[in-house]
Amino acid sequence: MDLGISTLPQSTPAGIISIDAYPIRRCLIVPRDHPLVRRKKVTIENIAQYPLVAYDERFNSGWAVLREFERHGLSPRVVVRATDANVIKAYVAAGLGVAVLQQMALEPDRDTDLAVIETGRIFPPSMAVISLRADQFVRGYMQAFIDMLSPGEARS
Repeated sequence: MDLGISTLPQSTPAGIISIDAYPIRRCLIVPRDHPLVRRKKVTIENIAQYPLVAYDERFNSGWAVLREFERHGLSPRVVVRATDANVIKAYVAAGLGVAVLQQMALEPDRDTDLAVIETGRIFPPSMAVISLRADQFVRGYMQAFIDMLSPGEARS
């Protein structure tokens, strides 16, 4: 492997360096006719009142969201777990629950049966990172990719 792009686990393995690439922001998705659509401001307590379609907590997107509920002393009623944004969107559109999703996973032209609710700072963004082996020579195409995703980084 030359490099990878992902969110990192809570600790980086030895011999791996990571470079911040971009923030992954989250929002709440609900069916278009959901009661939360009519609220001026949605709180985490409001969200916890409804069934939750969640990412599997083995993934960053799953544990990061569930951690925020726990931080507020809340236990959301997770009705289904998934590992794919399109599956989560389909479950929400079918009325199984609401979901906290990465904004980048939304496709406004296709996701017309969903309403998107901004959650402000309820769910902090995760950081996408570029991971490289510490002992690796950075080739030109790799540096170009790093520069494209993280333009402020210094050359290796």
